[in-house]
Amino acid sequence: MKKFPSILLNLIIIGFFLFRLQAVSAGEVDWEAFSKNVVKALKSDNKGLQQSAMQMVIKYSNQLNVKDAVFDVMRIYRNDKNRQVRRLALVTLTNMNSEWVKEFLKREIQFEGDPEIKKQLVAINTEAFLEKPEEADLTSANEDFNKLKEEVLELSEEEALFPYQKDADGASLNGSTHCYMLRFTKDQFPPVQAFWSVAIYDSATQLLVKNPLNRYPIKSPILSDLKKDADGGLTLYVQYITPGEDKETNWLPAPNGPFYILLRLYWPRQEVLDGNWSPPALQKVK
Repeated sequence: MKKFPSILLNLIIIGFFLFRLQAVSAGEVDWEAFSKNVVKALKSDNKGLQQSAMQMVIKYSNQLNVKDAVFDVMRIYRNDKNRQVRRLALVTLTNMNSEWVKEFLKREIQFEGDPEIKKQLVAINTEAFLEKPEEADLTSANEDFNKLKEEVLELSEEEALFPYQKDADGASLNGSTHCYMLRFTKDQFPPVQAFWSVAIYDSATQLLVKNPLNRYPIKSPILSDLKKDADGGLTLYVQYITPGEDKETNWLPAPNGPFYILLRLYWPRQEVLDGNWSPPALQKVK
């Protein structure tokens, strides 16, 4: 019994140092530079960068100063053809801490033609909007900052984006009811001059899906780490539960609920731009 106080004291000391370590890590972020990179990404014509930046605004709304890009997010909301992207833009606007935006969102209700988007607008304005992000873990801010900086500086402005909102049978994607496969045959890999990536987003939060593997996008540069099919193709397993230890190298974890997928092609080849290449369908696992 005499050892208990000393053990407790040691745990308190260890916990204090861990907290200090996290605080230092978060404090090292150059938030002014981070904000500038986010604004650059929002103002770019690169859809992938725009969406990455909007996710950063949502995640770090209390730290970032991105008011210069309010009109750019409004432009995305009004002009993008993809409903999920427009929904993401709305969530971003609600996190930009602008009284002017609140008035804008009130007026938009009467003009909005998409019934699902109108529901979201009504929810925002009645303070019943549930798609608020959780408190950001600032210990990951350095990593997010460096990733966004790299994308802003290095990615080509030319990008092709293929969203998956339904499976091959036309049903909405849901990790609580189905498991899926996305299979690229040997001759069907995305034709790019840079790289391509596949990422899953939670339909409720519009954010990347947290998972036990800490695996978010699967990118073509890591193909050598994945298992190829016997014919040289590649099968990705998109599901909430593990597909089995022998298949986990190719597992892209999905949430336990509705989600969507974005396949991004950076610096796509001409056959993509001409519409002569199509991505494979997402198949339910029988």
